[in-house]
Amino acid sequence: IASAEDCSRLRQEQELKAAKEARIRQLLALVPKEAKLWEEVFRLIALKQSKPYDDAIAHLRNLRDLAEHQGKLEQFKLRVQEMQTDYSNRPGLLSRLQKAGLLRL
Repeated sequence: IASAEDCSRLRQEQELKAAKEARIRQLLALVPKEAKLWEEVFRLIALKQSKPYDDAIAHLRNLRDLAEHQGKLEQFKLRVQEMQTDYSNRPGLLSRLQKAGLLRL
């Protein structure tokens, strides 16, 4: 008979597995929208406002996770590095990229 601790550990493992599977489904749902998401990122950045920057970062996190899942992380890193260069005069954006861990890839 399994102890309460074993049951708890098993339940945690099952919850973690379910969460990972759900995240993979979310990422796969982004595949057909990937190009549009990149367009949206640049549209939001062009607004030069805090809230749109935050939304752009959220999209970039999803795009990073998708790139990692697809084995395309290097291409994603290059795009973010280009973005860092192109928008070097926007400290608000750069600090958000840094805080999100997108510049230390």
